[in-house]
Amino acid sequence: MHIAIVVLLISLNILCYSQSITPNLSARSAALGNNHVLLKEVFSITSSSAALSNLEHTQVGAGYEINPQWQGANKLIACLASPIKKGVGQFSVLRFGDANYSESIATLGYGHSINQSAIGFSTSIIQYRADGFGNKHAINFNFSGAHQFGENIRVGAYMQNILKKEINEAFREKQPTRMAIGVMWQAAKTVSLYGELLKDLDYATQVRLGVEYKANEKFFIRSGLQPKPGLSSGGFGFIYKNITVDTAIQYFWNNNHFRQLTTLSYSIHKK
Repeated sequence: MHIAIVVLLISLNILCYSQSITPNLSARSAALGNNHVLLKEVFSITSSSAALSNLEHTQVGAGYEINPQWQGANKLIACLASPIKKGVGQFSVLRFGDANYSESIATLGYGHSINQSAIGFSTSIIQYRADGFGNKHAINFNFSGAHQFGENIRVGAYMQNILKKEINEAFREKQPTRMAIGVMWQAAKTVSLYGELLKDLDYATQVRLGVEYKANEKFFIRSGLQPKPGLSSGGFGFIYKNITVDTAIQYFWNNNHFRQLTTLSYSIHKK
């Protein structure tokens, strides 16, 4: 699709439903069919701050999403998570788009664990920019939680834009309110199964399924499925010393569209 048509449609759509993108950008999540509620990685701040509540070392991360068939629809993220006196502080910046249309999201979060449970809070400042339409800003608040049942099952949930904040009350421009619940089952020593239900208040519930195989302590293979809107995914990750690299490819059934994601994170271990 020509970029001019895409920009026009997005610019018109923003009048009713602002924030056309989901804030999550994680290659591991993408490979697992977009499951992300329970992933313990630095990129979790964009969706579930609670997942980072047990982080022991400072981590920094960066990622890039490429949409070859939609020029100007790529995403870039940079994030940081660090243990503090009580809990884990988190920060991320995500950008989507090009000079014609873009969305930028800065998120500040906090996660804290108590025994087998964890809670997380975050707030995001969002800037929408469309050429000829100027800039719009919005703020939202997010909540997340998780609980470990025994050694093999973990359940979590999050809600984004819990106050249902609008960008412009006069024109009823609104941000999406999303809720998700996920479960992770350690089916075997080397196999983890993920399932998630995501509900956007304006759209039908999405089902997300994923499986992760741990080939060894340094290499992981992943696959995922999302029946609606129709998505298959796969990827792998490897660890080298303090560096983790993940990559994923997603295929959309309805329009034969591919996108590729790569993320890199570094764990800072103090001597």
